[in-house]
Amino acid sequence: MMKHISAHTDLQCEWTKQFAWFPKRSDITNEFIWLTTYWEYVIKEMDAYGYGPRKDKQWKLIYTRDEYIQKKLSGEIKDE
Repeated sequence: MMKHISAHTDLQCEWTKQFAWFPKRSDITNEFIWLTTYWEYVIKEMDAYGYGPRKDKQWKLIYTRDEYIQKKLSGEIKDE
């Protein structure tokens, strides 16, 4: 049986709350975000499948406030 990549390495990731002064798009639902808060999920080294960032030093995923709350309520986001 193969082990999950998280058994071999600790993913370095963080959530940050941002304000959309300029229009942004959610990476999940492709919804526009503008003049409101949104959440940015940053993966700094590698993702769960072992792939590193290709274009930059880190991967950034943008979530709307509702998408963030849904992930929080479903237990996908653990409190630190």
